[in-house]
Amino acid sequence: ETSPVMRGGDKIEVLVPVGNVDAVPSRFAWQPVPGAIRYRFELLNDEARVVQREVVVDTELTLEGAPTRGVWRVVALDELGGELLSSAATRFEVVD
Repeated sequence: ETSPVMRGGDKIEVLVPVGNVDAVPSRFAWQPVPGAIRYRFELLNDEARVVQREVVVDTELTLEGAPTRGVWRVVALDELGGELLSSAATRFEVVD
């Protein structure tokens, strides 16, 4: 079995949260990637430091106590832990 070939411009499509949101996000979700068996989720603060990192098998993650603003990204991993594809760094911010 071979891994799918990804073109250089391909990115994982993130679903939520994106941009301005009306409440502190608890659910982070993205589109599945063919061939991925795990996903590495990273949440970054305003200084671009990773404040939370999780490896999950699903295409979503529930977080308690997420910040009111931040940047997140996800990386699709193959069975050996190799990186298949990543998302763009995606900003979110709670607005009134």
